[in-house]
Amino acid sequence: MPYLLQDPDYFDIPFEEVGTTTGSILFVGSFISTLATPFLGYAYDIVGRFWLLIPTFFLLAIQLAIIPLSAPHIWLLMIFRASMSLLGRVVLVKPLLIDYVKSESRGFAMTLHAYGFVFGELIMVTLFSMTRGMSMN
Repeated sequence: MPYLLQDPDYFDIPFEEVGTTTGSILFVGSFISTLATPFLGYAYDIVGRFWLLIPTFFLLAIQLAIIPLSAPHIWLLMIFRASMSLLGRVVLVKPLLIDYVKSESRGFAMTLHAYGFVFGELIMVTLFSMTRGMSMN
Protein backbone atom coordinates (compact mmCIF):
# COMPACT_ATOMS: atom_id res chain seq x y z
CA MET A 1 0.00 0.00 0.00
CA PRO A 2 2.77 2.56 0.67
CA TYR A 3 4.09 1.96 -2.84
CA LEU A 4 0.65 2.67 -4.31
CA LEU A 5 0.27 5.81 -2.24
CA GLN A 6 3.62 7.22 -3.33
CA ASP A 7 3.43 6.23 -6.99
CA PRO A 8 2.50 9.18 -9.27
CA ASP A 9 0.42 6.85 -11.47
CA TYR A 10 -1.84 5.93 -8.55
CA PHE A 11 -2.29 8.26 -5.55
CA ASP A 12 0.77 10.55 -5.83
CA ILE A 13 0.98 11.31 -2.12
CA PRO A 14 4.21 13.08 -1.09
CA PHE A 15 6.81 10.88 0.58
CA GLU A 16 6.50 12.79 3.86
CA GLU A 17 2.78 11.99 4.11
CA VAL A 18 2.85 8.32 3.08
CA GLY A 19 3.39 7.01 6.62
CA THR A 20 0.58 9.12 8.10
CA THR A 21 -1.81 8.19 5.31
CA THR A 22 -0.96 4.49 5.60
CA GLY A 23 -1.48 4.63 9.36
CA SER A 24 -4.84 6.36 8.94
CA ILE A 25 -6.05 3.80 6.42
CA LEU A 26 -4.92 0.88 8.59
CA PHE A 27 -6.53 2.48 11.66
CA VAL A 28 -9.91 2.76 9.94
CA GLY A 29 -9.71 -0.87 8.82
CA SER A 30 -8.69 -2.13 12.24
CA PHE A 31 -11.34 -0.06 14.00
CA ILE A 32 -14.17 -1.35 11.81
CA SER A 33 -13.04 -4.97 12.00
CA THR A 34 -12.61 -4.73 15.78
CA LEU A 35 -16.15 -3.42 16.17
CA ALA A 36 -17.50 -6.30 14.07
CA THR A 37 -15.53 -9.08 15.80
CA PRO A 38 -18.04 -9.86 18.58
CA PHE A 39 -20.74 -10.51 15.98
CA LEU A 40 -18.69 -12.88 13.83
CA GLY A 41 -19.24 -15.83 16.16
CA TYR A 42 -22.98 -15.35 15.74
CA ALA A 43 -22.53 -15.15 11.98
CA TYR A 44 -20.79 -18.52 11.97
CA ASP A 45 -23.63 -20.04 13.99
CA ILE A 46 -26.30 -18.57 11.73
CA VAL A 47 -24.71 -18.92 8.28
CA GLY A 48 -22.40 -21.87 8.86
CA ARG A 49 -18.68 -22.40 8.53
CA PHE A 50 -18.52 -23.27 4.84
CA TRP A 51 -20.67 -20.40 3.56
CA LEU A 52 -18.69 -17.87 5.57
CA LEU A 53 -15.12 -19.13 5.10
CA ILE A 54 -14.94 -20.12 1.43
CA PRO A 55 -16.48 -16.93 -0.03
CA THR A 56 -14.31 -14.90 2.36
CA PHE A 57 -11.12 -16.35 0.89
CA PHE A 58 -12.30 -15.62 -2.66
CA LEU A 59 -13.40 -12.08 -1.75
CA LEU A 60 -10.02 -11.39 -0.13
CA ALA A 61 -8.20 -12.56 -3.25
CA ILE A 62 -10.43 -10.47 -5.52
CA GLN A 63 -10.03 -7.36 -3.38
CA LEU A 64 -6.29 -7.76 -3.25
CA ALA A 65 -6.24 -7.89 -7.04
CA ILE A 66 -8.47 -4.84 -7.58
CA ILE A 67 -7.16 -2.57 -4.81
CA PRO A 68 -4.96 -0.59 -7.28
CA LEU A 69 -8.14 0.32 -9.18
CA SER A 70 -9.21 2.49 -6.25
CA ALA A 71 -6.70 5.15 -7.31
CA PRO A 72 -6.83 8.16 -7.18
CA HIS A 73 -9.70 8.12 -4.64
CA ILE A 74 -8.24 7.70 -1.14
CA TRP A 75 -11.71 7.16 0.37
CA LEU A 76 -12.21 4.16 -1.92
CA LEU A 77 -8.86 2.76 -0.79
CA MET A 78 -10.03 3.15 2.82
CA ILE A 79 -13.23 1.24 2.04
CA PHE A 80 -11.30 -1.54 0.32
CA ARG A 81 -8.81 -1.78 3.17
CA ALA A 82 -11.54 -1.75 5.82
CA SER A 83 -13.42 -4.53 4.06
CA MET A 84 -10.19 -6.51 3.70
CA SER A 85 -9.56 -6.10 7.44
CA LEU A 86 -13.09 -7.25 8.19
CA LEU A 87 -12.78 -10.27 5.91
CA GLY A 88 -9.43 -11.11 7.45
CA ARG A 89 -11.02 -10.96 10.88
CA VAL A 90 -13.71 -13.39 9.70
CA VAL A 91 -10.97 -15.93 9.07
CA LEU A 92 -9.11 -15.13 12.32
CA VAL A 93 -12.11 -15.80 14.57
CA LYS A 94 -11.19 -19.51 14.22
CA PRO A 95 -14.48 -21.34 14.78
CA LEU A 96 -12.90 -24.48 13.33
CA LEU A 97 -10.60 -24.72 16.33
CA ILE A 98 -13.56 -25.68 18.51
CA ASP A 99 -14.84 -28.17 15.94
CA TYR A 100 -11.70 -30.11 15.12
CA VAL A 101 -9.24 -29.83 17.99
CA LYS A 102 -9.68 -31.97 21.11
CA SER A 103 -10.60 -29.94 24.17
CA GLU A 104 -7.44 -31.17 25.97
CA SER A 105 -5.18 -29.67 23.32
CA ARG A 106 -6.94 -26.41 22.39
CA GLY A 107 -4.41 -24.39 24.36
CA PHE A 108 -1.57 -26.04 22.48
CA ALA A 109 -3.34 -25.40 19.16
CA MET A 110 -3.78 -21.72 20.06
CA THR A 111 -0.09 -21.55 20.99
CA LEU A 112 0.88 -22.96 17.60
CA HIS A 113 -1.44 -20.47 15.94
CA ALA A 114 0.17 -17.59 17.83
CA TYR A 115 3.66 -18.82 16.90
CA GLY A 116 2.58 -19.06 13.25
CA PHE A 117 1.24 -15.52 13.37
CA VAL A 118 4.46 -14.17 14.89
CA PHE A 119 6.57 -16.14 12.41
CA GLY A 120 4.50 -14.73 9.55
CA GLU A 121 5.03 -11.20 10.86
CA LEU A 122 8.79 -11.81 11.02
CA ILE A 123 8.79 -13.04 7.44
CA MET A 124 6.81 -9.95 6.41
CA VAL A 125 9.27 -7.59 8.09
CA THR A 126 12.21 -9.44 6.55
CA LEU A 127 10.71 -9.35 3.07
CA PHE A 128 9.79 -5.69 3.45
CA SER A 129 13.33 -4.77 4.42
CA MET A 130 14.69 -6.79 1.50
CA THR A 131 12.36 -5.12 -1.03
CA ARG A 132 12.52 -1.57 0.34
CA GLY A 133 14.95 -0.37 -2.30
CA MET A 134 13.20 -2.00 -5.25
CA SER A 135 11.63 0.12 -7.96
CA MET A 136 8.06 -0.28 -9.20
CA ASN A 137 9.32 -1.98 -12.36
